[in-house]
Amino acid sequence: MGLPSSEGEIDMDDQFNSMRDFAAEVADIATPYQETRILLPGGRIKIRDTARAVYTESNKTRSLFYRGGNITKAETLTGDTTITFKPLKAAEARSEFEKYGTFVTFSRKKEQVETLMSEDIARAILASDVAREVLPNVNGLINAPLLILHKDELHMLQPGYDPRTHLYVTGEPVVESATVEEAVSIVKSVLSDFDFASDGDRARAIAAILTPALKFGGFINGSIPIEIVEANESQTGKGFFTLRRAAVYGERPVQVTQQKGGVGSFDEKFASALIKARPFVTFDNYRGVLDSPYVEGFLTSDGYYSVRTPGCPETYVDLSRFSISITSNGLQTTEDLANRSSFIRLVKNKGADYVEIDGRRMLEHIRYAQPVFIGAVCKVIRHWHEKGMPKTAEKRHSFSSWARPLDWIVQNIFGMAPLLDGNTEAQGRIQSPHMTFLRKLVIEIEKKGKLLVPYSASTILELCDEAGIDVPGIKHGRTYNENYERGVVGKVMAHFFKTGESYGIEGYRIDREEEEVTTAQGNREMKKYYTVSRVRPASV
Repeated sequence: MGLPSSEGEIDMDDQFNSMRDFAAEVADIATPYQETRILLPGGRIKIRDTARAVYTESNKTRSLFYRGGNITKAETLTGDTTITFKPLKAAEARSEFEKYGTFVTFSRKKEQVETLMSEDIARAILASDVAREVLPNVNGLINAPLLILHKDELHMLQPGYDPRTHLYVTGEPVVESATVEEAVSIVKSVLSDFDFASDGDRARAIAAILTPALKFGGFINGSIPIEIVEANESQTGKGFFTLRRAAVYGERPVQVTQQKGGVGSFDEKFASALIKARPFVTFDNYRGVLDSPYVEGFLTSDGYYSVRTPGCPETYVDLSRFSISITSNGLQTTEDLANRSSFIRLVKNKGADYVEIDGRRMLEHIRYAQPVFIGAVCKVIRHWHEKGMPKTAEKRHSFSSWARPLDWIVQNIFGMAPLLDGNTEAQGRIQSPHMTFLRKLVIEIEKKGKLLVPYSASTILELCDEAGIDVPGIKHGRTYNENYERGVVGKVMAHFFKTGESYGIEGYRIDREEEEVTTAQGNREMKKYYTVSRVRPASV
């Protein structure tokens, strides 16, 4: 009945060492009697004794795990084969524990009597610290075997629980590329159909595909950034990018959406996603200011993070086992979050043909040939490891343990631009309400085909009203004088022209000109006009 644990081989005498006077009865429990018989606490049988017997039996089928201070059960959702983790509650634990044996107690005549476990005993067993000693300590799930770095040597993970990484691994065996050139071509193909605002954005997209394998495999010891995927228009493919990236790992991202009213807050949805333990989480199509202290606490913390959902016990999740993405057309956030981000800016190519392979679109093909795609990622990492895991001296990101190796990889293996070209610009813009507004404005002007058309404060206001663009200093639901609103727009635009009559932002240039006009009252005044132009092509 014994199984290996962190303390070595366990037998029944060890499990019930608190009642050595009843050695005969205890020995009898280990004897098959229809099924394993487990003594419930009572008399000289301690809660820890029963807990050890239950968890030892569950180890035979790897059904229960210790995760973040709780006992969790691996389960699949109806109609899906994807495994998620669910913390056990006492009421559920009663029937779950019955799978591992028949519960018995001693009668007054010292005879074993079959009985049911009470909810109080189940709760006590769940609270026992024996689980930490006996159950597999798991801190993450991954649906693809990966290369791991263990004691300076490469190993390929196999399906099942891996005690070195504490990962529970599922999925098919990896089909590793024959050459690094073939691997590079396969990884690059994930970006088919996408156009990027700059070469740096394309390099960060490649890094986004490689980062989970490097982090989960132990090649990156520090934190990894949040990927913020932006676009100049809706329907550009932000969500498809996150789907493709996750598909390389045999995953589908858990999507967390904004919600106004109803049951379940945004924070609760995020916490629920973390408890499930699937590694890819996406804040889908997030709009406006990210003002959740709970989310920012997670994204800016290190180590383990406390997670709680209604009706479930507090769980501590390992931040290193998650990859977080945000898709947005106009996100605004804090300096801390911006500095921990990697920006991938997409642009819409309206005339592009979609790539198909053997009649399958790229996302479908990645899912069909997933072992080949993750095999290409593994080949790139193996090649980089053989080179001595070199790094650059990149200093433009606070997560240097991520930025420096990825910068070397994208430049020297993929032949791409430096990793952080353009990223600092986006970091500055996303934490500024004025720059967030200006980016939305110039994108809307281009979308309407109005590049090189002069705009006044009045026509900018009209455009913002039509497009639903918030102007800093003008709050929704309040009635303002028209002259006041024009004045606010003028002050906002003046923010960008303190040192000249031109200003650039992410591939656009705004020129300001003044013209003397006559008002309706016959007065002469200077009126300002703003003209937007492109300084680099929309597709690089």
